[in-house]
Amino acid sequence: MDRISCLTEEGIAEFGRYLERLREDGRISPPRSLLSDARYSRDLALCDAYAEPRRFASRGDFAQYINTRFEDAGFFDDVDEPGLWEWFSLYYFDSVCPSNQDGVRKPRSLQRHLLNPPRPGKIRRHLLRNAYLLYRRYRHLNDVPLDLLLGSPLDQYPQAVTQIGERERTLNSQGVLIAANRLYLDRSTGKPKRGYTSGDAGILTFGRVVNNLPARCDLSEMSADAILALLPPGFSQWLHDGSEDEDEIQKIREIFAPIQVDQVNSAHYPDIERFNSLLSNIKDRSMSARMSMVRSRFFRDGVIGAYDFRCAISGLELVYSSGNTGEQYEVEAAHIKPVASGGRDLIQNGLALNRTVHWAFDLGMMWVDQDLKVHVSEKVESDRRNEWLKKFSGNMLQLPRNPRFYPSSDALTWHSRHIAGQ
Repeated sequence: MDRISCLTEEGIAEFGRYLERLREDGRISPPRSLLSDARYSRDLALCDAYAEPRRFASRGDFAQYINTRFEDAGFFDDVDEPGLWEWFSLYYFDSVCPSNQDGVRKPRSLQRHLLNPPRPGKIRRHLLRNAYLLYRRYRHLNDVPLDLLLGSPLDQYPQAVTQIGERERTLNSQGVLIAANRLYLDRSTGKPKRGYTSGDAGILTFGRVVNNLPARCDLSEMSADAILALLPPGFSQWLHDGSEDEDEIQKIREIFAPIQVDQVNSAHYPDIERFNSLLSNIKDRSMSARMSMVRSRFFRDGVIGAYDFRCAISGLELVYSSGNTGEQYEVEAAHIKPVASGGRDLIQNGLALNRTVHWAFDLGMMWVDQDLKVHVSEKVESDRRNEWLKKFSGNMLQLPRNPRFYPSSDALTWHSRHIAGQ
């Protein structure tokens, strides 16, 4: 076993010069002396960890091995230290840049071996670090398959990684990862389907579609079924494998077809008018639990979009945005008449409310009358701890710009009578 170390700045520079020379003469041996020479390498500061030279069956095999080596050394966080991943690249150079039958090595771009400064919203393209981070992020989630991202040989950087695995927004979405596997992974072999990287519905197009959804579309909360329902019709060709699971997905896509994105390169999310039309038209359809989850997701997006992501009662408008990972809004979609009581997932049966007001509205502490005026109950008025809610009494509801999406008077009446007890 060898002690894991880090290349110094001089060691990284020397490794980089070797990679440049290797492009001209693929038979040059790796400068393995850099790994232990005190001028070019230094001890790892995080812990005393050890590894051994070996071959790896896949990117995932490497990531699991390295993670185990550090955990055995008592370090359980993500490992990152200047020069560490360059050291690994040189230590396992036979795996990340193997020789062909003629004994010639053909190195890929330098950034696959040397860490470049990170770009906003993206994970750096280092062959080893990228695989390790993907494995670390999802290793405990058995329902999130990583075969597309980690099933390839260690020297390969598959298109699935480029389109999904190096973008924070899609990488933070379990739904995107599961949807991509359902589309492009051959379940019988555990390998990508033939031709999955090309065509109008290949992985490149899939990446463009999901990454072009506007920031207000929170991919981190969207299920795989909802993502599949949004894809253009051409993606159906990848779903036909005869399984019951894919039959269910196909039914979902058929029901929610009107809401699909019109153009592959378009950044337009389905507009609120189409949300409402869709939700109205599916009222009589038989809904499975998975279909209902998709419908609920679209109800949420339709309602908060209609109210411009602002609480209809308090006017509160909070948003969190980080790089290219998308935006998350504090406002929630509240049913006026609950689904359990016969209410429907229509925009007119919804209000955009912040979390505290939503809670109070569902309990009947607040209601809205036929004139769209906000009221609070006597219990709220009489308790000094409810000052924040009391100040909204008598205010007019803040309405959507489009009158078609104003709250249903019948739903408001039902809520005031059955929930608020008026």
